[in-house]
Amino acid sequence: MAPPRSLAIAVPPRAGSGGIVGLILGSLRLPAMVRWVGVGPYEAVGTNAAVGAIVGVGGLLGHLPSGVDWDLFAVGAAAAIPGAYVGSHLTGLLDESALLRACAAVLVVSGLSMLVQAIVG
Repeated sequence: MAPPRSLAIAVPPRAGSGGIVGLILGSLRLPAMVRWVGVGPYEAVGTNAAVGAIVGVGGLLGHLPSGVDWDLFAVGAAAAIPGAYVGSHLTGLLDESALLRACAAVLVVSGLSMLVQAIVG
């Protein structure tokens, strides 16, 4: 089945901009899928995770020549992998509205944290 036209319009600019600044696009892709493509929140979360895994491999391969902080990678993976596993099981327990609010809260906190770091240093 061909992707909807809205997908072809909404995703490429976000994919390109996110890739350029090193985001694996979850912060851009998930809201775009829900808002502009019309994908339901549950399907968007799963699709986002699957695409993120593939895109992450591409990012890793691209950054290998300039160096990867493997200690930081190990700590991040040790926290993220169990969190993702538990989160994937809890996602189905939330209604769509609560799932969207949870995603939005994480994005707001993350964005504000990054903004404070950019301003304050």
